[in-house]
Amino acid sequence: MKKIIVLALILSLQVNAVAAEKKVIYDFEGVKSAAEWSVSKEGKLELSTENATSGKKSLKVTLPVAEYPGFSLNIPKGKTIDWSKFDYLKMDIYTASEEGFTFEIRIDDDQSKSEEPDDVFGTWSSTSKTAQQGKQTIDVDLTLLNTNDKTRQVNLNKITKFTVFMLGNSAKTPQILFIDNIRLEKD
Repeated sequence: MKKIIVLALILSLQVNAVAAEKKVIYDFEGVKSAAEWSVSKEGKLELSTENATSGKKSLKVTLPVAEYPGFSLNIPKGKTIDWSKFDYLKMDIYTASEEGFTFEIRIDDDQSKSEEPDDVFGTWSSTSKTAQQGKQTIDVDLTLLNTNDKTRQVNLNKITKFTVFMLGNSAKTPQILFIDNIRLEKD
């Protein structure tokens, strides 16, 4: 009996250790999680049962033909999110676009100056990624996340903005992509 209890305790500790190495931020299984996101003017966000990688739903994003089409997590003004215990931000995406596209992942912290009229580019971090046709996992190494002006590291325990956008969308038609399983992971 003691061996069974010890074995159960060991298994419980291992499960907890694995859970601590990964934190799902959004898997879009509920209406509330989709409502916490916004999309650029003339774009569209909707829950979908297509291309889900975690659970049964994904977020279908329709990006309009525009200069900087994108979508953002709505973090209330004055609030922050703590990502400091993790090394990577990862998300699963799917696009049917044959030519693929390049996009930016923008992350602001409490020292970013994104509310000023000049929208000071150097005070946040943006990372370029390329999406190819089909399913793929996109990752951002949080341990290397510096501001665009390279003057400091992003304060991971005070994230204030998370945005995904395309630069100068050259597409002639709106781009549709599916996002799911946005998560933080340890190395």
